[in-house]
Amino acid sequence: MVITIILLVIVCIVLIFKLSKKTQLDKEIEQENQRLHQYNEFTKKECQDLQCQISSLSYEYQSLNQQKENAFNELNRLNINLSELKSQNENVANEALQNYIEILEQQYEKAENNYDNQITELHNTLHTMHQELDKLKATRAAAHEALLKEQEVKDNKDNYKLSPSQADLADARRLEIVKRELNKPRILSMLIWQTYWQPLAKKQFPLILKDKTKCGIYKITNQMTDECYIGQAVDVYKRWNEHCKCGLGIDTPPGNKLYKAMQDYGLENFTFELLTECNQSELNEKEKYFIELYQADTFGYNGNRGVTK
Repeated sequence: MVITIILLVIVCIVLIFKLSKKTQLDKEIEQENQRLHQYNEFTKKECQDLQCQISSLSYEYQSLNQQKENAFNELNRLNINLSELKSQNENVANEALQNYIEILEQQYEKAENNYDNQITELHNTLHTMHQELDKLKATRAAAHEALLKEQEVKDNKDNYKLSPSQADLADARRLEIVKRELNKPRILSMLIWQTYWQPLAKKQFPLILKDKTKCGIYKITNQMTDECYIGQAVDVYKRWNEHCKCGLGIDTPPGNKLYKAMQDYGLENFTFELLTECNQSELNEKEKYFIELYQADTFGYNGNRGVTK
């Protein structure tokens, strides 16, 4: 009986202990459930926050993808523009290079032409200088020959002038005095020329010229004053005859110093000499040279240093 009671007591104690334990467990379970509920609420909130963050990140990701796509498209566009610009630059550079090459070629061609022209001009100038030098040498030689000739004329005056006999000269002078009293003196002047002077001219002038037909520069000198006249003629023989006739008053132009001197001093005091022979194209140049050489325009009978006939 005692054992039974003890067993019952033990059983009761065990039951009480188990009940107490169960109560405690229930309480712990309830606490754990509360804790789990709180954790669940917290987790739910965290999930919501994470969902919001995921949505935000997704939006940002999409935005970044769009920006990336835009950037990629912009990069492609820039690459295309760069390629086009590079192509344009290459075309412009090639065109500029081609234009520059053409300009250089034109400048080279122009420089080459200028060089050729300058060389041609230099050759022409050199040729002209040689011609001028040859002319100068020829003129100097002619001047030297003329000076020698002048000395010869001084030493042999009678061979270079018209020298009538004393009787013919006296008759001619008497007729000159008579001529001054005439109304038409030309007829008497022609008679004096044909009778006394023309025969001498036909004889003496060819001897001086060594030929009747000479083209060149001549000199007529007054042996009383050493004044001279320089002239040019295609036919010197014919021109000297004209000078003599004008010196006698036949168709004499007014104001001519040479013919005035011939009338004052007489034809017999004038010598005639050929300074140089030349072509007709050289007459003007050589006449000017000898006028300057003898200063015939200043101390002679030439009116100027230009062309005289």
